[in-house]
Amino acid sequence: MKPILALSLLLHPLIAEAIPADEDFAWVIGGGPDVFKSQVQIERNVLWVLQAMEGLPGERNVRVFFTDGDEPTPDIHEWAAPPEAAAALQPLARVFNSYWRNGLRFRNHRIPAVVGTTAADRLTDALGADFRALHPGDRGWLLFIGHGTYHEDLDNRLELWNDTELGVGELQALLDEAPQQSRLRFLFTQCYSGAFAELATPGSNRCGFMAAAADEVSEGCSPAIEKRDYEDYSTYFFAALTGRPRDGAGLDGRPDWNTDGRVTPLEAHFHVLATAFSADIPRATSEVLLMQWQPGNLTDLLAHVDESENEYTGLALQMMRSSGIDPGRSAGEEMYRRQSRLQEQWERLEQSQERLREEIVSLQQGLQQQVLGRWPAAGAPYTLDYTRFLAEDLGHAQAFIEAHSDYPQLRQRQELHWQQDDLALQIRRAKNQLRKIGHLLRLGRLKAALERDGPEDLVERYRALRECESAPF
Repeated sequence: MKPILALSLLLHPLIAEAIPADEDFAWVIGGGPDVFKSQVQIERNVLWVLQAMEGLPGERNVRVFFTDGDEPTPDIHEWAAPPEAAAALQPLARVFNSYWRNGLRFRNHRIPAVVGTTAADRLTDALGADFRALHPGDRGWLLFIGHGTYHEDLDNRLELWNDTELGVGELQALLDEAPQQSRLRFLFTQCYSGAFAELATPGSNRCGFMAAAADEVSEGCSPAIEKRDYEDYSTYFFAALTGRPRDGAGLDGRPDWNTDGRVTPLEAHFHVLATAFSADIPRATSEVLLMQWQPGNLTDLLAHVDESENEYTGLALQMMRSSGIDPGRSAGEEMYRRQSRLQEQWERLEQSQERLREEIVSLQQGLQQQVLGRWPAAGAPYTLDYTRFLAEDLGHAQAFIEAHSDYPQLRQRQELHWQQDDLALQIRRAKNQLRKIGHLLRLGRLKAALERDGPEDLVERYRALRECESAPF
């Protein structure tokens, strides 16, 4: 993506002076609810955040909670493509539909200085004690890197170790134990994280950033050890804050939007919105406030868009230009055409994937029938007879599979299925760039309307959130 130009004139008012604080804190909470949902990307995202914070100005007391704490048992998994060889059991895995997990490895995490588990009861006890011990001038960040679940009442949950959960309401009660004058900010990267904007209650001196809407999934939970395609919120956010790309990614453009020599969290958030080629549409608490406001006089999003109106319309217009969309009268038609083409590609891909799945199942069933006809024990894993099969007949069975005329077709279709999964993600990301432009235009219209016609109490609330989001990390 082409660099997005700085919006210096628009963003000067966003900078707020740091609130004098006795101490800075950060609570980093990461991992999945069990070893099967605790992917290596989560571990690496936590390591990236810790490394990035070490490079930021100032000192902070960092407390890390991850999966099972310091227990030596496996709590994460990673995946790497196994060799296409009998020694790796790949022929047997392909025929018996385990090829997608052949190559998985389970191990203990490598997060340094973990102070505790994320199991809900022990985590809430630890956080509650920490929040109660804060002084009025203290500042803190609560950062969650893991999985989330959706609830219809939008009391969405953090998925924690041992299949426990922590909901928006429960976390809000914990944060309320901190002194009101302390500033607590948060960053949530999980699916359905937008609901946690409710933590920024009026008068609480709290604000933050979320990777996705309250009803949408987010990126960032891959078991693959390949890092070049990490496009999650934390990659871009902390690359912008530190000025250092993560493994060569996450730092397109210039994150110091107002060119004052420092990058605030809100500027880092703008950087994610403008440059991340991901399936997320992240949001700040001030943006959620705008979207919850429903003025009746919003004009057409693309009508008379002035780049100098505010930062959101400026970002949207520059995203359009970098995507080759002329922000003139026909911009809406061009965006609609692109969205339609991508939707057609998506639907064709879905149909192709369905046919491919049917072909894979048919080939597998035919090969399974012939293998089990010769070696019935191959279909009875976790039994004594299966150990005999592994010891005496595994080589013969896999040689039979590899020599079978259907096996090359099975391999080809399974590999194509992997490729189509990757293509589906790329189409989803491309569609999201167009959605993001519309999202930014709407935010621009809402902000302009709020500043022009909004009720005074809502304007003050909005300004307080922006000041909180714009203060240095």
